[in-house]
Amino acid sequence: MIKVETEVLVIGRGMAGVMAASTLAKNGVDVTIVAKSYGATALSSGCLDILGYIPEVQGVAQPPFSGFKYLVVSNRNHPYLIAGEGDPKKAEDIIREAFDSLPEQIKNLHVGSVENNSWVLTSFGTLRPTAFVQKPLEPAIITGEKESILLTGIKGLFELNPVFASSIAMKDLKSRSLGYVKVKPAYVSIRSLEGAQYLAIPLVSTVLEEDEEFDEFKKELVKLAKRENPDTILLPSIFSTPNLVEKMKELEDACKCRIGEVPTPPESASGLRLQRALNNVCSTLGIKVFHATDLKPEVENGIVKRIVGTRRTLLFTEARKIVFEAEKYVLATGDLIGEGITCDVDEELNVAFRETVFDLPLYIPEGPIATTDPFNPAGQNFSKIGINVNSEMQPVDSAGRVVYENLFAAGSIIGHYDYNAEKCGMGVAITTGYKAAKSILSRR
Repeated sequence: MIKVETEVLVIGRGMAGVMAASTLAKNGVDVTIVAKSYGATALSSGCLDILGYIPEVQGVAQPPFSGFKYLVVSNRNHPYLIAGEGDPKKAEDIIREAFDSLPEQIKNLHVGSVENNSWVLTSFGTLRPTAFVQKPLEPAIITGEKESILLTGIKGLFELNPVFASSIAMKDLKSRSLGYVKVKPAYVSIRSLEGAQYLAIPLVSTVLEEDEEFDEFKKELVKLAKRENPDTILLPSIFSTPNLVEKMKELEDACKCRIGEVPTPPESASGLRLQRALNNVCSTLGIKVFHATDLKPEVENGIVKRIVGTRRTLLFTEARKIVFEAEKYVLATGDLIGEGITCDVDEELNVAFRETVFDLPLYIPEGPIATTDPFNPAGQNFSKIGINVNSEMQPVDSAGRVVYENLFAAGSIIGHYDYNAEKCGMGVAITTGYKAAKSILSRR
């Protein structure tokens, strides 16, 4: 058996968990992270959203904080308002404070501002509002200036269909009176991967790490740039390593135009870059990270005393019991995607949702769990499922009573919002992770 004693145990190593852990560590707290795996952050677009849409009124929040006046009317249980004690101004203040407190590894990866949303062209051809984008995605920001963009797919890589995406982009741009921004489709190939029926982004990135392959890829792009003479060439999110990101400048110099990425479905390089930055935060601050499964709490008199799990140090080695004892705990396991919440269906097709570590009571919206329209601008009810918290980020029951006095929560495990429809996922993770840490610090 392995026993780990720490002042605070954070369960989950995505954005919310690392934000809580880093804030605590920077204030002298002995903090440890336990996680089953990387979670949903590694699968994200890498953008740091604050608020893009208000589904209840189907309006755009531009700038982000302008939407808070609608949240007060439409969703007073939104995590932003809960973190701000129900006051939109306090909510704005805690968000600003949280983003100011982001670790340098995250800040240095992104460009943007809490003051404004930028429109970013995606691999689907849609325009996505977001506050911060990773630097390799900066060329995908639609600035409003006249521009010719070559949306360029890689043969065999299905994450970007440039013909489909460019047609959607032109319609979306015209609807926003931006028709003078021209988007055209194009394809390039990677020599050693030609003829492959299906490519994955990690494989493409690995191949491009080879100097000879990269040089051949550069030649392909140069031919394309000379033929089409674009202002910008946008590629799928494939530049997953620091070495490849640095080589994007080499491509720009050779092609004599801007080279960038578009937000791309998982596994995109931008999600992997963000997770790598989170890992670097933990290493820099000396935050211990353990991997364990089957985490279960032991509780006495309404206090979490310890967490017990199973740990394998190497593949196929014998499982060992691991016990974590802490004064405070932060739950940041994510929702259905991160498996912080599971869904069970019985023989009669009855659906039951469950929080997987503490079996906390869940908020489940009334009505159908999902609609037949996957792109419904009003969002999906299953995305809103999660635990209830108070303004200190402590899980509470339906009557508002604190479940465990020394337990706090952060990120998408919290209910009452749809991060996909609202474009607020990373903002909520950053803000609630920071607020949970501040609540713990106030109790030291």
